[in-house]
Amino acid sequence: SFRNDMNEIFSETGLSFTLTEEKIVERVIEYGVLSSQVINDISTVSERGIRDLLNEAICLCKTPNPSARSGAVEKLWDAFERLKTYYTTLGKKKSAAKIVSDMSGGEVAFSTMFDEEFKVLTYIGNN
Repeated sequence: SFRNDMNEIFSETGLSFTLTEEKIVERVIEYGVLSSQVINDISTVSERGIRDLLNEAICLCKTPNPSARSGAVEKLWDAFERLKTYYTTLGKKKSAAKIVSDMSGGEVAFSTMFDEEFKVLTYIGNN
């Protein structure tokens, strides 16, 4: 009852928060990339270290504290760096290239987009 009342107050006042069943106030992200499908798909990531980093990023992203979002980006960066060494028989660059190739499924437009995104992530991570 209390949780429902709090969520009603959040909604009526236009605050983008929700009180979960675990009694945690979370930020509601309606139009972001963090959909429930993305959150559920992370549980299928077989490499535990990457999965843990992604889950930590989600928790930090959902917190009402805006300064925690930089921590979420750091966790994503750490997961990205770890992912680049996924193919252990390849070097870091070749492993990253194979990941881009796998993700794009042979579609040049997707491959170009992923390459650009990874370059931006690398730039941000290094700066």
